[in-house]
Amino acid sequence: MAIKINPDKYDTKLPDILEAALKLFVEKGIEATTTKDIARAAKVAEGSLYRHFPSKEDLAWHLFSVNLDALSEALYGRVLAVRDTQERVRLYVHECFERYEADPTLLHFLVLAEHRELKRYRESRNHPGRVLEQVIQEGQAAGALRGGDPWVLFGIIFGSVHRLCVVRSWGLIGRPLTELADETVAVVWTAVRA
Repeated sequence: MAIKINPDKYDTKLPDILEAALKLFVEKGIEATTTKDIARAAKVAEGSLYRHFPSKEDLAWHLFSVNLDALSEALYGRVLAVRDTQERVRLYVHECFERYEADPTLLHFLVLAEHRELKRYRESRNHPGRVLEQVIQEGQAAGALRGGDPWVLFGIIFGSVHRLCVVRSWGLIGRPLTELADETVAVVWTAVRA
């Protein structure tokens, strides 16, 4: 999963700015990163940032929202295209792990920025959590998932995927998550199936 950039911006400084900001936001955090840091890392004048974004916060919001939109679209397209609940859970885990391994820094940023940006994002857009909400709601209605509070099931599935990405980014898991996807699906499915 590469950073999403409007094709008409490829020949501008925007790709360099976004790459530099992403790396710094993951390394230092959004709050601790300055526009000077981003400009220096992108090898551009600080004013170049302001040609694209009014503030560092707007740049962070752009990185988060555009890329979470892309992840959400992919999940909606793959996961909800099938009807079988177990297959949906399998596809959700596989898609998340594939996207993490394709661009760990971007996925790490989405996880980190979630706590800062998701409330604003959630109010107006679809997101990976909504895909999973639908899988759980329909899976419980079909009798494929255990009854009870759907948020418990949500926490088990989403939390497992989310945390494994974080643990991998910490270097505690030394092999690609894609190699652990089937094992993860088996454990998660055992916990949530009816």
